[in-house]
Amino acid sequence: MDAQGNMWIGTYGGGLAVYREGGVK
Repeated sequence: MDAQGNMWIGTYGGGLAVYREGGVK
């Protein structure tokens, strides 16, 4: 769960950053 959770956080965090930048609407 540690590695999987870390991967999930990284993917979700990256997507969230793009979303907040306005790249994904």
